[in-house]
Amino acid sequence: MVSELLSIKNLSLRYPQSEVAALAELNLTVNHGEALFVTGHSGSGKTSLARLINGLGWNYYGAKIEGEILLEGQSILTQNLFSIAKSVKTVFQEPDREIFALTPKDDFLLALECRGVDQREARELLELWYEKSELKEAAERPVHLLSSGEKQKAVLACALALKPKIILLDEPTSNLDLQSTKVLLESLKEAKKEGAAIIITDHRWQWLEELIDRAALLENGRLKDLKETSVINLKTLAQKWSLRPTVENDDSPPPPPAPDGAQPFRVEGLSFAFNDKKNKSGVKTIFTNLGFSLPKESALAVTGPNGSGKTTLARLLAGLAEPSAGAVFFSGRKASKNHRLALTSLALQNAERQLAMNSAQAELAQAASASKAFSQDLENYLSQWGLENLSQRHPQSLSGGEKQRLVLACTFARKADLLILDEPTAGLDDERLSMVAEKVRQRAHEGGRVILITHDRHLVLNCCQSELKLN
Repeated sequence: MVSELLSIKNLSLRYPQSEVAALAELNLTVNHGEALFVTGHSGSGKTSLARLINGLGWNYYGAKIEGEILLEGQSILTQNLFSIAKSVKTVFQEPDREIFALTPKDDFLLALECRGVDQREARELLELWYEKSELKEAAERPVHLLSSGEKQKAVLACALALKPKIILLDEPTSNLDLQSTKVLLESLKEAKKEGAAIIITDHRWQWLEELIDRAALLENGRLKDLKETSVINLKTLAQKWSLRPTVENDDSPPPPPAPDGAQPFRVEGLSFAFNDKKNKSGVKTIFTNLGFSLPKESALAVTGPNGSGKTTLARLLAGLAEPSAGAVFFSGRKASKNHRLALTSLALQNAERQLAMNSAQAELAQAASASKAFSQDLENYLSQWGLENLSQRHPQSLSGGEKQRLVLACTFARKADLLILDEPTAGLDDERLSMVAEKVRQRAHEGGRVILITHDRHLVLNCCQSELKLN
């Protein structure tokens, strides 16, 4: 017998100082052991829906709520965050937001301790879930030395181990490689069998085909469509709702050319390692003797499993870190750390880390001031990135996808010799992904060089001429 777990009735959510409701006329029921997929364009209200269910909307963001939301028949609108969190666990798109300890192991044990789990059981759960998540090697490594994918796996393992009644996942595979995505899917299947309700907001659907029971579309804060996926082909919905397409025939780009002394930009003998007491040698090596060159008018994809060194390579090229050995050459000359910083424009994986001004237009103006070649009207340039009517909004008030596009717009505006984009399409739908791919092709056509760090095969095949696979 199907039993109702969550019921939302005629509900609206409006943030302070906002003239438009982020959610309106919302009606939704979710049952025990049911998996719901929620999608929609950037800014459609997906994150607000999560904030509604987990209580952050009114308890933290000060939103005004009208309507009713019941959890197992009891209203949660008068409950505090601690009470709601006993039943609802949220996994945010940016894992840094929910890691509080210095290592994944300590963070995992802290979460269980706060729930009253005794130490022996907590350590047994740690072994179990870190084995499942393939995180044992990274369990005691400082968080700042982990890749974004490793952080995301740690957060997911902790959420599933707590066995909440409702699991909210916001773009849970944005930082994960294919193998890690498969591991997550199996864990979610197990949680579903045990009666947990799973609500996933995402633009990627193919990895969820074996899990979800219903799919819903949000548009401008309203639930426009709700379909039983057991009777409707998910591919049909994907085409209708502008979801990410499946890459069925992967005609991968060729590998990057080996270091060529004639090329103005090249990497030679690059190595990186750091101290790691858990390794017998006392050192953790990320890569050694890495070499490639990148001609003008080209885009290079850097791919590989979580923890393989993709973001580390980006930091080395951009002058944010120093290699253990080797060198980076710009214009045929060995580039110092400061030289690399001056010639590179980097879009980080966590967009909000790069947003420091009080409006979207101010962010763009600051970026454009660093370029002698930028001459466009700021408002017009923002509209090219789908950010029209948002120029005076505070960057931190934007949705995840809008923040992502604002950071990308600023990165391109600098017109640097080398653009490095770290997972640039993580929170974007298919329409916005195509826009980013077109911008990359355009920048390459103008004579630029672009390096894309990504797990997104669709993006790679759309705009990259070569691929560097790290392992």
